[in-house]
Amino acid sequence: MWSIPPIADNYVPAVVSGDTNDQLSCIKPNGVVAGINSDSEGKLYAEVTESFETSTAGTHVVAIYSDAEKTTLVAQAETSSTDGAIQITDVDDSGISGTVYLAYSADDTNIEISNSALISSDDTYDQLSAIDLIGIKPGENSGYSGELYFAVEDVAGTYEVQAYSDSDMTDLVASGSTTSDGVVTLSAENSLGISGSLYLTYTADDSGIDYYSLGEVS
Repeated sequence: MWSIPPIADNYVPAVVSGDTNDQLSCIKPNGVVAGINSDSEGKLYAEVTESFETSTAGTHVVAIYSDAEKTTLVAQAETSSTDGAIQITDVDDSGISGTVYLAYSADDTNIEISNSALISSDDTYDQLSAIDLIGIKPGENSGYSGELYFAVEDVAGTYEVQAYSDSDMTDLVASGSTTSDGVVTLSAENSLGISGSLYLTYTADDSGIDYYSLGEVS
């Protein structure tokens, strides 16, 4: 019997695409920072192999890279079994860790891991990416499906990002700011418990950007 890794009730795994053989599941990489140890959108790129240059022969390995060309290795997980829960450990102090469930069947080199939220087409200028939030309570501090609504505004050279639980944008739940493009840390507002981060590429003020959570919900 396979052993699924222990995960909290509020855990939702990262999105995996290109996994032809359905070998990776229950994956939630921690410490991912867009543009630093992943690509500009917070995506990672993985390959599954039966042997790898840094591993013992016969070991099944999940190698994780920060770029689609797979030139910069940032994390790795390995096991001598063909399937099971394994720990992700960082490479070269990248800061990425976590757990993944591997069901090995064949080598695969084109797997994409997205730790981001789904932003609707309302993000007219494609300004928000790599959203990673915790503390979302559907129907309490967000919409009934866990959705949030974001506003981006340039206030005298400071880019302010605010998140609301309602489409009328009257109930502020989290906010953050930055003076340049990059990672924005979001802190809870009104003691509503939502916090996390996102990557901002500012183009213009915008509001009503709806976000459907793929992060952790309570």
